[in-house]
Amino acid sequence: MDILSVREQQPAPAEVGRPETLTAGGQQIVVRIWRLGGSEVVVAVSGRPFPMPAGARGAGRGMAWSARLGKLSLYCVNGRTSELVAAPVPEPELAALAARLPLA
Repeated sequence: MDILSVREQQPAPAEVGRPETLTAGGQQIVVRIWRLGGSEVVVAVSGRPFPMPAGARGAGRGMAWSARLGKLSLYCVNGRTSELVAAPVPEPELAALAARLPLA
């Protein structure tokens, strides 16, 4: 079985509940929860970059980073619209899960 056929068999992400808008540190953030690959994945979107926490590592090109916070893995891509993804999965799997989510 090739990779393409495996991808086609994976269930589509399902949004859990409705988006919530909140403000933290003066930054407006829209938070959504998705069920994907047996995990619930939290996605926070903002027009401002999310700061890189201590211990985070650069991930890929640009201003992307990843980190571990207790049982949660964090993956962030900062740009015109910044997205922070968090889920209780191993850190190397989180970027792949994030790539399967609908764009903000």
